[in-house]
Amino acid sequence: SLKFRKDIEALRGFAVISVLFYHFNLAILGNTFNNGYIGVDLFFVISGYIITKIILDNNLSSFSLSDFYSRRIKRIIPLIVFVIILTTVSILFIFEYFILKKNINSAFTAILGSSNIYFWLTSTIYQFAEETNLVFLHFWSLSIEMQFYIFFPLLFFFFKENLKLIKILLVAFFCISYFFVIKMYQIHEVFNFYNPLSRMFEFASGSLFFLFEENIKKKTPKKFFNNLYIFGLSLIVFFMIFIAKDGDHPNPESLIFFFGIGLMLIFNDDKKFNFIKDIFSKIGKISYSLYLWHFPLLVIGVNLFFDFNDLKKIILIIICFILSIFSYILVEVKFRGKKTIYSIYLFILLVIFLFFMNLIINNKKESYSKFNLDNFYLADRSQNLLKNKN
Repeated sequence: SLKFRKDIEALRGFAVISVLFYHFNLAILGNTFNNGYIGVDLFFVISGYIITKIILDNNLSSFSLSDFYSRRIKRIIPLIVFVIILTTVSILFIFEYFILKKNINSAFTAILGSSNIYFWLTSTIYQFAEETNLVFLHFWSLSIEMQFYIFFPLLFFFFKENLKLIKILLVAFFCISYFFVIKMYQIHEVFNFYNPLSRMFEFASGSLFFLFEENIKKKTPKKFFNNLYIFGLSLIVFFMIFIAKDGDHPNPESLIFFFGIGLMLIFNDDKKFNFIKDIFSKIGKISYSLYLWHFPLLVIGVNLFFDFNDLKKIILIIICFILSIFSYILVEVKFRGKKTIYSIYLFILLVIFLFFMNLIINNKKESYSKFNLDNFYLADRSQNLLKNKN
């Protein structure tokens, strides 16, 4: 079994807290989490690192694609099913036909692992988040993760006898993706934001951190490890506060952020900063549940409360934590210990449920002329972001 890395779980905790506070935008926190959306990028880098670690620590020559996919299915699918079903039932009583229809469409793309493509094609601006009334908008990042889980292991499967070639290909993928970002981030921000090619260098960097970790450690005097770890954390915080730009992300400067993550992953010392790691690792343990629940709760809150102040937001955040603890224990942990077929049954149940809900919503169809332009307000606000810039 793989050695548990408390520091990685703590980074997950920090990532999900950043995203959660970015979306809830509490007035008492001021501008602290204005760039908290980069918590998603932190998830991507960690995924590249941890998936490479899982594959290589379990003996590359005997790597099994079916075992890998089976573990991912049990990890991802059950919670998606519960979140989508409960959220869809809830919004039936809140939204009218047009918005319900958009949410059902996005739910279908979420379960197919193609939300990012759907939101790009529909020019959905992530920066307007809860204003879009799309309760599954946050699934765009999970879709990119799912695409990564499908294709990334193939590299190790087909070239399992040649680790050196795998490293060369990963460096090549990193460079292709990075140059794509350099070209795209100012030309078309929405296309760049949702595009898996724009995110490939994030996963690749995490993978390369693991592959070169031992060599880097050998060539670095041990007395510098702790300082390099702190420097890595400083780079992440510095990037979040001073460099990250809401609207043209990822961008070339993202390398500073990834370099910081790499330093923290490589030069971690299990004996240092244990108190902070303990706190954030507990949050990290329920980070998947927190991420999936927080956004539907936020959108529902925005629509239920006329004055959506900090007190109401904090109550919703507390509800989100309670829901996440229960779903972690009753869904995530429970289904990881069961056979994969049970997760597949749940997936089939979700597909049937969504088709059924689609029929119900179509029967609810009414005059929705006020929605014909898909929200005048958002159309006006998104005008600049959607322009191609030459």
